[in-house]
Parts: sequence; structure tokens; C-alpha cells
Amino acid sequence: MKDPEHPSKDFVMEVETKSLRDSRDLISKVSVTEASQFIKDNAHPRLWHLLADSALENLDLTLAETAFIHCHDYAGTQFVKKLRRLNDDKKQRAEVESYFKRFETAEKSYINDDRRDLAVNLRTKLGDWFRVLQLLKAGHGAHAGGDDVALHQTLNAIGDYYTDRQKWKQAITYYVQSNNSAMLAQCYLKLEDYESLQTLADSVPAGVSLHQELGERFAAVGMCQDAVNAFLKVNNVKGAVDTCVQLNRWHQAVQLAKKHTLPNINVLLGRYATHLLDEKKVIDAVQLYREANMFAEAATLLYKQAAEKLLEKKGFAHARKMYIMAAMMMEDYRKSRQAAMKDHHQGTTALYLEEESNVPEVTKMLDTAWRGAEAIHFFIRAQRFIYDSNVNAALRMALLAAQYDDILAEEDIYTLQALASALVKCFKHTSQAFTHLDDMENLTGEF
Repeated sequence: MKDPEHPSKDFVMEVETKSLRDSRDLISKVSVTEASQFIKDNAHPRLWHLLADSALENLDLTLAETAFIHCHDYAGTQFVKKLRRLNDDKKQRAEVESYFKRFETAEKSYINDDRRDLAVNLRTKLGDWFRVLQLLKAGHGAHAGGDDVALHQTLNAIGDYYTDRQKWKQAITYYVQSNNSAMLAQCYLKLEDYESLQTLADSVPAGVSLHQELGERFAAVGMCQDAVNAFLKVNNVKGAVDTCVQLNRWHQAVQLAKKHTLPNINVLLGRYATHLLDEKKVIDAVQLYREANMFAEAATLLYKQAAEKLLEKKGFAHARKMYIMAAMMMEDYRKSRQAAMKDHHQGTTALYLEEESNVPEVTKMLDTAWRGAEAIHFFIRAQRFIYDSNVNAALRMALLAAQYDDILAEEDIYTLQALASALVKCFKHTSQAFTHLDDMENLTGEF
């Protein structure tokens, strides 16, 4: 042997025993019944199997059953019982052909007998779905087998065949015909065909669990609106809101939360407001609080922003607008508190004052909003009068602004007072202003 380590099957020869050869010769030359006596005298399971197969070929069911019993073939005896229930030689012949794996012959027998449904069942058991589809489409008559259930099963099976081989486009063809939305979604995802996936999501009825998976898939690739639509179709409002938050669609998240009255909306509003402030969108954050009827939070935010503007020593007009808006928000806050207490039959002034005292820091800060607006107004008007050469009015505005040293910077107040009083030649106020400036320890050389 040239390659003894890797022998071929061609080197193996099967040689039948003398009893098997004699039994086969007897069966081919004489009747099966006569050959059975020889097999009884030389009993062996292989010989009984040979006899059973020959009896089946001749549709001698009694002898076939006896032979199967002798060789302890339970499946064979059950097959014989099945043949007896058919009560039709043609059907029995087709089943025997199928038993001997002559499927083409069995299928032709079924079709010739106008039993295409049995041919479909045969191919279905074999998993030959392509042939099943051909039989279903070519079927006709009462026993065509082309019912919707079988066709749906066949199309899905062919789609699965291509899916197992990662041939997604071919699989889509059959899944579309069977209207298998779940597998279509999987194929579109594998192909990254999100346009088709959007069309599929629109066509699937609301309430189907597939929308949950589609929503998660859309969210994973940043398709926020499609993800929200999918989540809402299965009433998963929280999933829709979380998706908007993850994709920084804060405004949409808040609108959804308000529309569907989700709990803990204040937490979401706070996170959104922080996001807006990080992007320097103060007015947007205020508008957010205002739309949510959170007037105190809006006023607090405006007040802090106005104070920061004053510290930067620029944008005084902007800071004045913020103080005015904060004061108006505070008025809305108080009105809303009064209305809420009246709804609970507790609209007394005493109780309102008691409620207000529970937040002293917020109330104190917001009550100074009008005072901050006044301070900046006098400060700006004084400078405007100086530019307009109305120095007397400028001095009056500067002296009024000096009363707001808790809001305006002292160096700004007294510098303006010194300038205005010097222009008016009212040196008493000039001297007082310079005295205050000299007493300031943190005054820089620029003054």
C-alpha cells in the first residue's frame, strides 16, 4: 500500500454469507412464502430483515409484520400498521417507496393519485422546502395543499435556509412574502439598511413587541425620532425619554415626560437645565422652568446669572433685564402658591406667610430682584446723563445708585459719583466719593 496511514473505502469489500446469498436467490426465484421456510430454518435478524423488505415490496403486510417481529424491529411493525390503515393499494405503494427512500417515485405516485397534499407532506418531512414551494404553487383541486398556513411555513423555512448561510438579501425575498417582520428586521440590521428598517417599523401595527427591539436598535445608531416612535408604539414612554436623554435631545425628552405625566419629571428638568447651562443657554433653561411652572427655580437661575454679570463688570443692561425677569417669575411663583392653597381650602394669608417662611433663603434672594433692577437702572441712567451733558441729573442718579452698595460694586458707585459731582462742581460729594475710594483696601491702581 502506498499510503497505509490513510486507507480508502475502496479497499474494503463486502462479502455476503452463504445463508444470505441463498435467501436472496430463493426470494428472487420462488415466492416469498416459500422462502420464509428456509429463513425459519436458518434464523438470523439480517435474513428476517431481507424477508420483511421483500414482503413490503409485494405488499404482503402479514408476512412483513411477522418478519419484523422476528427481528425485533418495532419501527417496522408500526410502519406495517400504518399501511393497513390506508386501505388503498396506491397509497400503500407510495408509502413503501418512501420507506425504501425512493422519494421521487413516491412523490409521482401521490401526484398521479391526485394526492398532492401527501407529496407536500413527504417533502416537508425531508426538509426539501424548495420542492414543497413548487408543489404548493403548482397545486390545484381539493387536495392541492396550497393553503396559506403551509405556504407561510414554507416561505419562512426557505428564508431560514438563506439566513443560516448569511445570504441576507435572498432571505429578505422570502420573508417579505411570508410577512415575517421579526426576521426582516434582523436581515435589514445585518445589511445596515436602516431606510428599509424605518419603512418596516411604520408598517408593523402598534402593540407588537417587535417595536421594543426596533427602538433599541434605532437608539444604538442615534436615530432618536425613530426610536421614540417605536417605543411609544409599545407604550414604553420611559424608554423613549431615556433615549432622548442619551442622545441629548433634552427638549424632546421633557415634552414627552410632560405629555405622558411621568413621575420624577423634576429630576429630568434639573438635568436638562444643567445641560443647557453647560452650553451657556441660560434663557432656554429659564424658559424650560417657566413652561414647567417651576417659577422659583427660574427666578433663582436669573438672579444668579444677573449677579455673575455684575461681577464681570459688563453687560449691565442684560443684568437689569435678568433682575426684572426674576422679579416677574417670583410674582408668578407667589400667585401659583396662593392658587394651590386655595385649591386645598387653605387660602389664608397667615398660612401663606407660614409657607413662605419655609424657604427663607430663596425668598430673601428673590425679593431683592426688583432692588437689583433699580440699582442697575440708576447706574446706567447716570452714565447716560453724563454722555448727554445733563450733569445735574447724572449726579442725582449717581447718589441714588450709591444707596445700592449691596448690589453694585463700591468702586463703580463712588467712581461714578466722583465724576458726576466733579462735573457739577459739587466738590462735597466729590470729596466723599474719593474718601470712600481711599478707604477701599482692594482698590487697584487703575482707579
